[in-house]
Amino acid sequence: VQGVYASGNVVPLGHYEVTSKVSGIVDEILVSVGQEVKTGTPLVKLQNQPNEANLRIARNQLDLARKNTAPDSDLLKQLRQQVENSRVVFLQDSVEVERYRQLHQDSIVTRQDFERIQLQFQTSLNNYRIAESKLRETRDRLQIELDNARNNYQAQESMTGDYTILSAID
Repeated sequence: VQGVYASGNVVPLGHYEVTSKVSGIVDEILVSVGQEVKTGTPLVKLQNQPNEANLRIARNQLDLARKNTAPDSDLLKQLRQQVENSRVVFLQDSVEVERYRQLHQDSIVTRQDFERIQLQFQTSLNNYRIAESKLRETRDRLQIELDNARNNYQAQESMTGDYTILSAID
């Protein structure tokens, strides 16, 4: 004599257990008991207030990122203006350094005055380069923020469908 022990569940043929990808509270039952359904028919709707709030936040972040990356955004306008201002100062200082170089060669100005103008020229050149670099860096950062905001919005938007449970079988 041999004994076999096993445990299990007896389920009727065609048994289907409704499950959800997300947890939540049932907001609405969309079908009635015994009603025939086709694959993809909505069965149950869950409350999704947190997801709707997250979706609104993601939409706002996306809108802000789009606004900031636009060519006419205030931030980029200010940075372009700083670049232009530092470029004008640099060009003026480059003319001034050449003028002082000639005056120094003709012994009209002292070496100390010429070196002071050279230092001023070098400083304006550095400021111009920094302003250009800051503009490029900000533009790149804003583009990355836009991409991240777009991806976040798409992820939040795709989750909205998870709050409606669909039938997987007929």
